Amino acid sequence: MPSMQDVVEAFESRNYDRARQLCAELARAGDCAAMQQLGRWHAAGVIGCTRDPGLAAYWFFQAWQRGFDAAEQDIILVRADLEVAAESGSAEAQNALGLLLCFGHDEPAAAADWFETAATQNHPEALRSLGSMSESGRGVPQDHVRAADLYRRAAELGDPFAQFNYAILLAEGRGVPRPDRDGAIAWLTRAAEQGMADAAAPLAELIAERDAR
Repeated sequence: MPSMQDVVEAFESRNYDRARQLCAELARAGDCAAMQQLGRWHAAGVIGCTRDPGLAAYWFFQAWQRGFDAAEQDIILVRADLEVAAESGSAEAQNALGLLLCFGHDEPAAAADWFETAATQNHPEALRSLGSMSESGRGVPQDHVRAADLYRRAAELGDPFAQFNYAILLAEGRGVPRPDRDGAIAWLTRAAEQGMADAAAPLAELIAERDAR
């Protein structure tokens, strides 16, 4: 696994492609400093990164939600550009603005509106976020059937968190016609294969129940 020092060295040697690739690898692996840096590059549109306020805000939020407080100021700075991009139709920006309103400003109803807009473009995280809000009744009416449908759509697009959430609803029979253990096992397996550690325990439990019959 590379380090941020590798990113810095590649950047300082003007090997921008490598700096960008290493930083993206670190960000996907959960390195908050890399998330912030990648977000800043996308905010500015430099070193081969497309200028994308939505994607920039996404990475800032990922860092901030992991406790990287330094990213909060970046989120504030990108807010104006994010709103313009969201109004112009960017699903990434619409989703990021929803996250900002939901978690940064505690305005779930306004957040739900932006998640709804991004969901019409099949944005996986927006679908999943809207599913979570429908499941809990935060910002939208509580509706387990709708939550299950939104989770399923996001799960089919490859979102591991949605795969996990949909599997739990299937296992418990909430929002679906009947409990579906085999379906839950299949979705938990897919989530686990994408590195979701939380899927391991319920997956093992469901498999044990199935094999005991």
